[in-house]
Amino acid sequence: MSDLFVGEILVLILLIPVLARPFVPKLRYMEGLTLLPVTAVVVAVFVVLAEGLSLTLFPVLAFAVLMFLVTLPRMVQYTRGLPTDFFGPGAILGCVLLSIVYTGVVCVSILYMPEPYSETEKMFKKESEFRYEGNGLFATYSLWSPPEADQWNRNIVLFLHDASTAPESRPIAASLLSSEGFYVVEASFTGNCGYTSILHKTMNGRRIAGSLLRVFGQSELVFRNENLEAIQIMELNRMLSFCTEKFGSTSSIYICAEGSANKAALQAYSSNPGVFKGVVCIAGSTEFETLSAKVPDPCVPTSVLGSLPPEAYASGRLFLTAPDSHLFGLGEIGSTDVLQAILLGGFRDEGHRTAELVGRKILTWIQKRSENDSSRP
Repeated sequence: MSDLFVGEILVLILLIPVLARPFVPKLRYMEGLTLLPVTAVVVAVFVVLAEGLSLTLFPVLAFAVLMFLVTLPRMVQYTRGLPTDFFGPGAILGCVLLSIVYTGVVCVSILYMPEPYSETEKMFKKESEFRYEGNGLFATYSLWSPPEADQWNRNIVLFLHDASTAPESRPIAASLLSSEGFYVVEASFTGNCGYTSILHKTMNGRRIAGSLLRVFGQSELVFRNENLEAIQIMELNRMLSFCTEKFGSTSSIYICAEGSANKAALQAYSSNPGVFKGVVCIAGSTEFETLSAKVPDPCVPTSVLGSLPPEAYASGRLFLTAPDSHLFGLGEIGSTDVLQAILLGGFRDEGHRTAELVGRKILTWIQKRSENDSSRP
C-alpha cells in the first residue's frame, strides 16, 4: 500500500463522524467533532507536501475543503461556546448529499489507488537536501546512493523530469540504478526559478496545472509563454554544481531525461561532450519523431518492450520509446497517478512492470557504456 493511499484513507476516515453525526444520537452531542473537517484539511495539506498534488489525490483534497466550508458556520459556533448539536431538515439533506459525494470519492480513491511501491532486491540509501540558492530560488535535491560507496568509481545519473511532473517521477528506475552502484540525483526548484507565471513558480502549481490541462486536451497551453529549454538547462547546471560539490569533478555523469526535459538534455550533451558521458531520452513514438529531427546524427529508437540492439551502445544517445499509450514523458504515471493515466488514454502499470522495464533498460545501457569508458580512472 502506497504512502499516498494511506494519506487519502486517513483524510476520508476523519470525515466519517462528521457525515454520520446527524444520524447517530451519541455523535450529536460530541461537540469536538466539529473540528474534524479542519483537521482533515490539515492532514491533506501535509500529504500534498509529502507526496505532491497528483490528480489521484485531488478529489480527496477537494472534498475535504468542501466539508470544511460547509461546516465552517458550525465551527464558528463551537469556538464561541454555542451548541452545535441541532440539525434541521436542510442540514440533514445536505449530509445525505455529501455522503453520496463521499461514497463516490472513496470509490475513485480505491479504484485508482497507486501501485504499492516495490523495493528492489538490493538496498540503497535515499536522502533529501533543501537549499536556498539565492535570489529567491529554493531547491530540493534528492540523492539515491548505493549501499556501498566506491570513492574511486563514482557514476552519477542526473534525472531531469518533465516540467509538469513530480521531481521523483521515476522511483523504480532510480532505485534500480542506485542498488547497482550508481548515484542518482533529482531536483525540484521553486520561487525565482525562471518561470514568468506565478502559478509555475511552485512545483505543485506546475504539476496540477499540467495535469488538468492535459486531461482537457490543452497540454500545449501549460507552458505556452515559458522558455522551458533555457529553464531546464539552468536546472541541469545547478544539479551539476551540486554533484561537483558532493563528489568532485572526476565522476562519470549521465543524463536521463523525459518529456519537456529531453530537448534541454540533448542540448547540454551536445554542448558539453567532455562533461556528460551519455544521455537517455524517454519519449513516446510521436515525441521521438520531433526529437530525432533535431539531432544531427542518425538515431534509431529503441523500444522499451524489446531488447537493446548492439548498435545502441555505440552512441552516446539512447532513445527509449514505446507506443503513446504508455505515456512516456510523464514518469511512472501509470503506477503513481493512475487516475490521470486512465483519463489520458493510458493504463494502470500493474506491479510497475513497464516502469521496471524502463529502469532495467537504462541500467543495462549505462552499465555497458560505463564499462567501455576509457576516461575512467
